[in-house]
Amino acid sequence: MNAFWTWDREELLTELWEGGYTRREIGVLVGTTRNAVISKARRMRLKFQPPSVRADPPESSEPLDKNAILARATAAGGWHKRGLAAL
Repeated sequence: MNAFWTWDREELLTELWEGGYTRREIGVLVGTTRNAVISKARRMRLKFQPPSVRADPPESSEPLDKNAILARATAAGGWHKRGLAAL
């Protein structure tokens, strides 16, 4: 059986989730659907916040670099080409 959620994808999901990306954007980058992202985040017990109430990222943290994230997503076997234009 070939599991979709590898350690690399879980790390990427956590980083993007905490970085303030939308569930749809995370799905595109990881290579799955928005609902799969939400389900996995619940199983991982990530902190849920409605999109309108998101906390600002800590000032000490650097903003996420989309090119670096795309490189990691590609290495992890993720992102949909057709959804990439929406980012």
